[in-house]
Amino acid sequence: MGCTPGNCNLPLTQDFVNQRVGIATNTPEVTLDVNGGMRVGQLSTTDINAIVCDSNKLGTLIFDKDED
Repeated sequence: MGCTPGNCNLPLTQDFVNQRVGIATNTPEVTLDVNGGMRVGQLSTTDINAIVCDSNKLGTLIFDKDED
């Protein structure tokens, strides 16, 4: 199991009963369970400061590439 360029066979599991999604795991234990690395949107400080904070953005996770 794993990924190579152009070929990825990691599992994507949907547990409808418990409302959970698993990426690279067949047994998600929380709402979103990622077994491995995850990339978060990379924005500049300027772009982040331009985001209008409202209820649609509540809980948004953003990586500031200018601040690492």
